Amino acid sequence: MLAARHGSVRSPGRVLLLLGLLAGCGPLAEERGHLATSPTLVYLPGAPEGAYATARVAIYNVGDAPLEVLGLELGISSGYSVESPPLPARLAPGAELDLRVSRYCAQGVAVENALEVVSDDPALPSLRVELRAPPAAALLTATPGAVEFGAVTSGGTATRKVLVRNLGLGVARSLGLEWAPGSSPDFGASLSEGELQPGATAPLELRYSPRGGGADQATLRLRWQGSPARTVELALSGHQDLKAPD
Repeated sequence: MLAARHGSVRSPGRVLLLLGLLAGCGPLAEERGHLATSPTLVYLPGAPEGAYATARVAIYNVGDAPLEVLGLELGISSGYSVESPPLPARLAPGAELDLRVSRYCAQGVAVENALEVVSDDPALPSLRVELRAPPAAALLTATPGAVEFGAVTSGGTATRKVLVRNLGLGVARSLGLEWAPGSSPDFGASLSEGELQPGATAPLELRYSPRGGGADQATLRLRWQGSPARTVELALSGHQDLKAPD
């Protein structure tokens, strides 16, 4: 009588399963190239309007066989460009390919985009790299932010100068002046510039001609287009010198 010990005979199904596992890893596994990028989310640096912002993207072959990088495609081409070595390019295992993505900073150019990297990686033929860029906004400041004219004789006019500067990355367009409600009409202001480039300055001329006697106050607003913060306020004050002339 024949007897078989438990576990001494393997079923055909279990043998096939074991061979399948060995084929997926270890010495029987098929060598493949695998695509990876660093970083996968690229923040383009801020740049003044009219200039280019650039960032580096690296493509890696993290597999154990050569990989062919076939092409690159930007989701939005207007205002964006990508520089790379000639494609297609063959990457050995562990090799790296450097790319440079650029964005032209201007009104109407998208601040979000994506770069698709196409390769012959059978597991991941297309890899997406997200691109983000800050909007080029204007940011105006006025120095000083408050002006005290002091005592001014009746019929006279005192002048002061305030420096307006654009500290932002965008162009401040359609510059204008307006007086807040309740401001004394004895104050006046003029600004010669209608547009201010990033980093540029412009003089703001202020005048005070007291006519009604007593103390006067006003709030002057400098406004512009193309920025989330569209006004800068200046506090003005002065009073009429009521002393009799010597």
